[in-house]
Amino acid sequence: MKKLFLFILILSSYNIMRAQWTAVNNGLGSLQIKGLAVDSNNVFAITANQGIFRSTNSGNSWTVHPLNSALPNFNINNSFYNWFSPLGGGTIIYGQGFISLVTPNSLFPIPVIGIPNNQLTWWIVGFGSQIESVMGTLGGLYKAPNISSTSWTEIPGLNNAEARIINGLSVYDQGDDEYLLVGTADGMYRSQANSTSGLIPFNTGLGSNVIRALLGQIALTKNGIYLLPDDNGITTGWQTLYPSGDFRTLIFTIDDKAYFFGNNIGLLFSDDPNTPPTQVDLTGISGGAITACAIEYLGLSGGYIYVGTETGGVFRKQFVLSSVEDGQIVNDFKLKQNHPNPFNPSTTISFSIPTSEFVTLKVYDVLGREVATLVNENLSAGSYSYNFDASNLTSGVYLYKLQAGKYIEVKKMILSK
Repeated sequence: MKKLFLFILILSSYNIMRAQWTAVNNGLGSLQIKGLAVDSNNVFAITANQGIFRSTNSGNSWTVHPLNSALPNFNINNSFYNWFSPLGGGTIIYGQGFISLVTPNSLFPIPVIGIPNNQLTWWIVGFGSQIESVMGTLGGLYKAPNISSTSWTEIPGLNNAEARIINGLSVYDQGDDEYLLVGTADGMYRSQANSTSGLIPFNTGLGSNVIRALLGQIALTKNGIYLLPDDNGITTGWQTLYPSGDFRTLIFTIDDKAYFFGNNIGLLFSDDPNTPPTQVDLTGISGGAITACAIEYLGLSGGYIYVGTETGGVFRKQFVLSSVEDGQIVNDFKLKQNHPNPFNPSTTISFSIPTSEFVTLKVYDVLGREVATLVNENLSAGSYSYNFDASNLTSGVYLYKLQAGKYIEVKKMILSK
C-alpha cells in the first residue's frame, strides 16, 4: 500500500538512553501482550485474555479500560493501528467473533457473523470495484459486501492449515491494477482485484515463508524484513531490507526512523537508506518474543518507547529528543511555543532563523503521521509566524517540527475541542 510506505519516508533526531529496559506491569491483569498504543495521554496494553488496560502515567500503573466489559469476550488474537479504517484512525483489536476500535474513553465492538472460523486477525475494506470487506482469520480468508454482512464467502487458494492462518492484509497498486496481498503462516499470496481465480503464491524474493506481519508494503518474516517497491513490485518481487531475524512488529517515528522488534532482536533504521540499521540493546526484556511496540512523546523532554512480549508484559525505555543534528549547538535559531495552547481550532506557531535556510515546518500526530505542512521553502534570516488550522482534526496531542538546514526542534501542542 503506497500510503503506508510513503509515510515511512516522511516520518529529526533523538538519542536512546543507554539504561536498560524496565518492566512496567503494575496493575496489568495479563502479561500476554497482543498490542500497544498511545492516544493523547493514554497508553493502552491489549492483552490476549484479559482485555484492554490503560495507563495515564506512562506505564507506572495500569487500570482496566473503563468499558472493558463491553467487549463480547477477551479472546483477542491481534491488534494494530489502522490508518485507513472506516471506523476512523485508531487501534483496532481482533477477537473471537468481533472487532473493536479503541479510544481513551470508548470502545466500539462490532460483531462479525457468518464466518466459519470466527477467530479474527485482520480486516481491510475497499478492495475491488465492489468495495468489499476482506477479513482474515486463524482459519481462512473471507469477503463480504460490508462488515455487517451475515454471509461471507471464502477466498480460495489457501490449501493447508498454516496458509489459512492470516497474519496480515494489504492492498497494492501497480499501474491500473489493484492487488490484495495476504501474509500467512505458510507464505505470501496475492489476488488481483475482481479476479475469480483466487489467491496465488507470491514469495519471490522472500527469505521465509512464515509471514509474521504485513504492514502496507513491508513484510516481517521469520527470517528477515522485506519491502515491495513502488510501481512494479508485482513484477519484480520483494526486496530485502534485512536478511535475517524473526521479526514481529514495528513502529515509525517523527524522527525519520523505524524500529523493528521480534524474537530476541531489535533494529533501528535511520533516515539514510545507505546506512545499515543498528542493533537495539534489549537488556532487561524477558518473556519471549516482542509482539508489540509504541512510542509516547512527551514534548522536548523526549518520551518513552514501549514493547510488549509474549509472556513478560510491558517494558519501557526512555529517549531524549535532540534539537540539533550532529552534536552542533545553535543558539540563534528559535522555535517558540504555539499560542494559544491548548487551542481550538487554530493557533499561531512562530520561529526565527539567523541565516537564509531551506525551512520546513510540519505538524504530526502522536503516532508520527504528518497532518500538515506549514512551510516548505527557502526563507531569509528573520522571524516568522504561521497559522495552523486544526478544524478537521480530532482533539489530542500534536507535535510540530521545525527544520532549518541542520537545525531541528520539536514542540508539543494540545488541540482541545
